Amino acid sequence: MIADFNLFTWQDPTKYHGIFKLRDILEEPVFCDALEIHVLELPKLRKNPLKLNPLECWLLYLDNMEGKTMEQIIQQEPLIERAITIEEAFLLAEEERYNYELREKGKADYANAMSWSKKEGIKEGIQQGIQKGIQQGIQQGIQQGIQQGIQQGIQQRDYDIARSLLRKNMSLEDIIEITGLTLEELNNLLN
Repeated sequence: MIADFNLFTWQDPTKYHGIFKLRDILEEPVFCDALEIHVLELPKLRKNPLKLNPLECWLLYLDNMEGKTMEQIIQQEPLIERAITIEEAFLLAEEERYNYELREKGKADYANAMSWSKKEGIKEGIQQGIQKGIQQGIQQGIQQGIQQGIQQGIQQRDYDIARSLLRKNMSLEDIIEITGLTLEELNNLLN
């Protein structure tokens, strides 16, 4: 609540901003931490030297300050200058105001279109990346499958040769040399 009159007598005479929470009268638990009532007393703010925090700047703007005070406020809080520009636009003739509103709408539409396009581009890029990743994964899987198949085929061939040579009573050392199998692998074939 913004009051154009003094509502409270605070211990600190420069205090113009009170924050109130809802409490139970008897046991005093706070009803809800998110619920607050702010009371801003403009007459007390006018008496105090400018500290120029954002809240004070906006309050003084709403209080229609003029001259050097307004210049200080605009320097401290640039968005107030934008608010003044919008306020002045509403004081223009109807046709000028209409043209101003069209320009502002055009800027907003452009910003929204750019934002939407960026989001869609990112989404499309992610989809393309996923598809490309899947294709690369399939290719790598095929290559690995072929390599594993070749290795298994070679290993099976070596086992078959080793079995044939064992049936012909060739020595284990010669079979190891011919096939490249290890002694452990040959022992597994014997069992």
